[in-house]
Amino acid sequence: MEGSQVYIPDEKLAWVPGTVLRTEDGGKRVLVRLVHANATTIDDRWVDLRDESMPSELPLQNDDPLVHGSVNDMCTLNHLHEPAIVYNLRARFLQQRPYTYTGDIVVAVNPYAWLDGLYSKSTQALYMGKDRRSSLPPHVVRVHPYIHAYRSSSTIGILVSGESGAGKTETVKILMEHLATMSTTTQGQSSNLAVVAKVLKSNPLLEAFGNAKTIRNDNSSRFGKFTQLQFDHEHQLVGAKCRHYLLEKSRVVTQSDPHERNYHIFYQLVASNDPRWNLLQNQPNQQQHATSFAYLQGDRCLSSSFSLDATRYTATREALTTIGMPQLDQLALLDALAGILHVGQVSFMPRNSDDGSSNADMTSDAWTMTCTLLGLDPRSLATSLCNRTVKARLEVYVVPLSIDQAQMNRDAMAKEIYARLFGYLVQCVNESISNDNAMVTHIDLLDIFGFEAFATNRFEQFCINFANEKLQQKFTHDVFKTVQEVP
Repeated sequence: MEGSQVYIPDEKLAWVPGTVLRTEDGGKRVLVRLVHANATTIDDRWVDLRDESMPSELPLQNDDPLVHGSVNDMCTLNHLHEPAIVYNLRARFLQQRPYTYTGDIVVAVNPYAWLDGLYSKSTQALYMGKDRRSSLPPHVVRVHPYIHAYRSSSTIGILVSGESGAGKTETVKILMEHLATMSTTTQGQSSNLAVVAKVLKSNPLLEAFGNAKTIRNDNSSRFGKFTQLQFDHEHQLVGAKCRHYLLEKSRVVTQSDPHERNYHIFYQLVASNDPRWNLLQNQPNQQQHATSFAYLQGDRCLSSSFSLDATRYTATREALTTIGMPQLDQLALLDALAGILHVGQVSFMPRNSDDGSSNADMTSDAWTMTCTLLGLDPRSLATSLCNRTVKARLEVYVVPLSIDQAQMNRDAMAKEIYARLFGYLVQCVNESISNDNAMVTHIDLLDIFGFEAFATNRFEQFCINFANEKLQQKFTHDVFKTVQEVP
């Protein structure tokens, strides 16, 4: 075993390469020499394989990927294990090659930069019609399974999985754009350009309502999205359909960290400075005014993003127009969203009684704007927020609520309104771009939220992480199955 090139566990770097100098106790104690990245620091370290934190044996190294070149398909590695995968991906990341194959699975390492030429039209053209993946480097738009689906009129599914911030949402957008481009060039026709425009515009629209800034990701998907791209008998894109799962409703009323934000659309509304919603009126510092809303306490420094939010508001309105939503319906949708912000400003006061019950402050501007924008009767709303109804046999009781209970009732209403508005938006998108009658085959894309752990994890987060773990289990199963099938 002396002289073997191995990896040993490391608390900081996970795995570090080294050379075995000596073994003792029947190979259970190993002296390993580590040469650090600067090639000048040498560290000799004893490793006891009997320690519970150590593997049963030290994994062997492959040829140094930075010296001998990384591999396109990790199934071709001589030694396939965790450190070999990590070092191969690291080498490709440093070479600005974010994509690597593992059998039929494409592994993407987020470069956190838009690499010039990697997603250009000319690069897309190179991958058009290529069945042999060995002729081109790994890429997310590798299309040989898609072409097979076209030719056999079968259907395929593409699962995009990974932790939060891994780049899943951007990957799905790249795939959708490439598939749409393929559709317009498959038969040399461009008759479906209007459909393609609607399908592609639906992505940023749903992002505005379903994505938010988190600690790890400025555009994190806070819902699961299953997109069905619909093709006709000539392999032309004729429509698309979307299903959504597990929208993070709790984000509407609270954010878990001061540096996180609510959904993008709320900041776009504030930045629009439209007097219709009374969100920025008579404020000396408009760029900071969003933080005065109880539901927008995250990301307190808003001045840097204010102009960008205003630009994105314009893009959101254009996208709503593209999918065919009438102006009056757009205003009704945005009125309800602005109403949610004013709901968060509604306050309560104790009643003139000793039972701890509460009344809504019906004299505030927030109350007036809430009722106006949501189209609610003030007295009916006050009764609903400050009381709960209990049914017992044939009798119905009205139980007054305390101030804390009324506030929870208010927040629950805000979350439910937003969830229904989001469902309505998805329905409008589907009605605009779906075409079930003309569909012969379809390609399905699943963009699921990444695994996350917060200081306070609610039931919603449990469901999100559970779904993510199940998908990761499928991914792991498919990887092992692929490795077993390699001759």
